[in-house]
Amino acid sequence: MIAAEILDRLPALGIRLAVTSAGALEADVPNPPSPAVEEALSLVRAHRGEVLAALRAVRPLAPVVPFHPVARIRQALGPNGRGWVAIRSRVLGETVLWTRDAETAVPFHVAGLVRFTWGELDILADGDAEALRAAFLAKKALDGTVTAFRRTTP
Repeated sequence: MIAAEILDRLPALGIRLAVTSAGALEADVPNPPSPAVEEALSLVRAHRGEVLAALRAVRPLAPVVPFHPVARIRQALGPNGRGWVAIRSRVLGETVLWTRDAETAVPFHVAGLVRFTWGELDILADGDAEALRAAFLAKKALDGTVTAFRRTTP
């Protein structure tokens, strides 16, 4: 199977690929992935070089935009999502739980993670990495709720 055929199959499965600034492939996949999604990802891995070359070849015509983490979280928390998503944060170096609201039921294996809600996401979305880090540490220590975000200068 050639790269073009693989790439043609992905949208119907809800898979989006992007080329990162470092030149690696990043996949946005439905969660949990179905067997068909797993099979398609195996094909992408098996033909990684060809897929990268195909994506780079079309880049000038149709840029592949990296996935914005806030958009990914909003999709999972939205009305068609499952209401929660656990994401490993590169900024924090830990996994964070994002939920539709404080009452959203989550599986036992993620229940102990620091939890942020959709409302808190709205507050933090315009902040920078330092704001997220500060909010995360405060929630971890105090188990509180983010109600506002304010930048201060020294």
